[in-house]
Amino acid sequence: VAYWIYEDVINTVKKVNGQTDNVLSAPVKRLLGMSFNGPVMVGMGSGTRSSSEKGDADRDAPNYVTASLPSKFMASSPTGREGNEDVDVVHFAVSVLVENQHVGAFMRELCSEKPHTFREDFKADGDEKESRHNQITVLQSELRIIDKKSEEHGLYRYGDEPVVWVDLVCEY
Repeated sequence: VAYWIYEDVINTVKKVNGQTDNVLSAPVKRLLGMSFNGPVMVGMGSGTRSSSEKGDADRDAPNYVTASLPSKFMASSPTGREGNEDVDVVHFAVSVLVENQHVGAFMRELCSEKPHTFREDFKADGDEKESRHNQITVLQSELRIIDKKSEEHGLYRYGDEPVVWVDLVCEY
């Protein structure tokens, strides 16, 4: 499930950025990260350790939301969805830097219908099938204006348009 979520987020960035050839013209400037265990940690915090430095106990694996395992992001999900034997429900965080006027386009694309392939009966030798899914729902959003001249962002080149830091909590 983690792979599918990563794939959907990366494909969202690619789709929103379209045929742009550099970061100055790309609407999505940076994918800051994704997390299944809490907010995305950027910078020198504990969330920046490499996977080889992490132990199994703090590995960022999907946390399935069920009746007995609540979300790590909120007391209760506004959708009321819970996973069971037939359905997986996962909450995750994603943070991006995006041009102000493209925030809505990024969120719409993230939640849009996407193609996927799978093997019939989920068997390795099964016939490959194509389908479409629309599995991401934005549950919370927070936007912060980026000061491009600040110490944190001064060495990056974002172009002339205003850029915002977008933190999302999503359900898959």
